[in-house]
Amino acid sequence: MLEFLSVKKRYYNPVEFAIDRIDGTWKILILLILRDKTMRYGELKNEIPHVTHKMLTSQLKHLEDEASVERKVYPVVLPNVEYKLTKRRI
Repeated sequence: MLEFLSVKKRYYNPVEFAIDRIDGTWKILILLILRDKTMRYGELKNEIPHVTHKMLTSQLKHLEDEASVERKVYPVVLPNVEYKLTKRRI
């Protein structure tokens, strides 16, 4: 049987690994929206009108921790933050 290790867990099935990585109400939608472009936080929020700021922020943080999404901060007076997919999709 196929077996592989991730950062914190051992997986025996690639489907189990994928579901574990993209679980969460909004992650799949965020990944779909970012698939072809780089977007600012406000643009993402406008694309997903029913998500709360807290949930969007936590889902983006989780995707960033998994190295699925890259976050770039521009040091200006009102911080400008952009999100895009990394080459490592999942």
